[in-house]
Amino acid sequence: MSRRLMPARNQPERDSIMTPPALARAIVADLKPWGVCCDPCAGEGAFVEALRNWQPYTPAQNVQRCTATDLNVRGVDWFENDPARKYFTQGAAGDFLDGNRSGRYTFISSNPPWSKLTLFLRRSFEVADNVAFLMPIPGAFFNARLRAAREAGFGIRRILEVPWPAVWTRENGIVKPGFALGAVHWERGYGGPLAYDVLTQVLEAAAQP
Repeated sequence: MSRRLMPARNQPERDSIMTPPALARAIVADLKPWGVCCDPCAGEGAFVEALRNWQPYTPAQNVQRCTATDLNVRGVDWFENDPARKYFTQGAAGDFLDGNRSGRYTFISSNPPWSKLTLFLRRSFEVADNVAFLMPIPGAFFNARLRAAREAGFGIRRILEVPWPAVWTRENGIVKPGFALGAVHWERGYGGPLAYDVLTQVLEAAAQP
């Protein structure tokens, strides 16, 4: 009898899983982004809000602008641009994977559809210097993704293991899997050691909606 060593391929019908806002905030606080940021799979806007509210440093070091896009923008708050939030300047309905869409980013932070993770990684490597995805941690080491990162000149700087959101099981019926969930951070030109940490201080809050 053989045993599966890697998680099974994600089913597309389970791709529309929203990130709890507290978890997005915890990931962004750990990531400490700056400059021009993007969430290419904005969904209900958890990472958008976390990115545009992350302002701990001097203005030059903070998030200066946040771009968001998603295939479905009906009923989401982030799609309406707020002129008062000058660092949030663009919301768009569309496909991030469309090669005709332009943009250069300091950071991309998102919870992409896991069935298309390799495609989103490749596209993100083309347009950003840092890419952080909420994803199954073993998935970062699939051959296709390791090759895509290597060919684009990226290395994994950090993995932050995070708790499985209880709301995903409660509202989406997804049973907690056997693999670990985490925020995996790739950086252009990085060739140093891989840092691995576990989200502990906000563990309870991060698991809530």
